Amino acid sequence: MVPLLTGIGGLSQHAATGTSLVAVVSTGLGGCASFASGGNVEWSAAAAIAATASLSAVAGARATSKMSGATLKRLMGFFMMAVAPTVPLKGYLYQSSAPADPTAPRPPLTVSMLAQCACLGVVSGALSGLFGVGGGSIVTPALAMIADLPHQAVLGTTLASMVIPSMIGASAHWRLGNVAARALPGLLVGTVIGAICGAQLAMVVPQEALRWFFAVSFLVLGAKSAFKI
Repeated sequence: MVPLLTGIGGLSQHAATGTSLVAVVSTGLGGCASFASGGNVEWSAAAAIAATASLSAVAGARATSKMSGATLKRLMGFFMMAVAPTVPLKGYLYQSSAPADPTAPRPPLTVSMLAQCACLGVVSGALSGLFGVGGGSIVTPALAMIADLPHQAVLGTTLASMVIPSMIGASAHWRLGNVAARALPGLLVGTVIGAICGAQLAMVVPQEALRWFFAVSFLVLGAKSAFKI
């Protein structure tokens, strides 16, 4: 979303970062509500991730004030290139693991698993505040490896863990003047429309093709930002 806000919306890198994080809040709330209604959120894991992510998201947001727009854009590019392989990796993780019965009772997560979730939150929160992303590209594959959860529960837990840290990170960016209020109405409407269209597209296009499309898109956009192509 950040590359679109800078390239098409004409926002500065800092403004695009903070404004994007506001949109992440609305996306996370809607998605979380949908998954939670079906019992597809592991609340203990979401709470562990969110607790530490809420702290590191503020640190990430404050770090942007110490960087120039060019530096922030370059780092964003390297980040996008780094997470591009995780998009097809998600599909591999789900295919290589035994499918869990979504209707079966889930055993509680162990203390070790929750500790790993808390560490994951530190990383995802910092990246969220720094780059204006939800952290799902990091949390989803990592959570799939940490906990033996069904695919839908991994997605629902990821979204639930994003909501509060994104709110706190967006608030920090607002105080730093990094949110373009004029862009929010159109952005939020566009996010809703995009989510609906994306869901429809996902039902007719093979998942493998979608994963590789997004992976290549991340690489191209990331390289463009990192190397000023």
